[in-house]
Amino acid sequence: MSSEHDVIETSLTAESGLEPQQSAVLEIGCLTIAECALVADQLRTAMSRHAKVFMNLAACEEIDTAGMQLLTIIQNDADVAHRIRFLAPHEAVFAQAKRLGLSNFLQRGIDE
Repeated sequence: MSSEHDVIETSLTAESGLEPQQSAVLEIGCLTIAECALVADQLRTAMSRHAKVFMNLAACEEIDTAGMQLLTIIQNDADVAHRIRFLAPHEAVFAQAKRLGLSNFLQRGIDE
């Protein structure tokens, strides 16, 4: 699977109630050590262009400790945590968070 297809930046539509320039959604298909650098770069780029960034984790069926570390780092940085939110984490993300004792960090970042 090519990493370039795992993370896709798309602007939110008018139906979302947010202006496209204000928010972006990153579709995360996999969050392992092999993809973390790409995802971090995509997040930095999206944050430079948008006030808020949503990480859609619904299709993220594979996540390792590096991926969980990235999500935890986001939640530990107050300046970043209010700008990057998680959408609909896949059950695999919840399972990995529970296994590592990081469920609270994950829950704090989920946009309801």
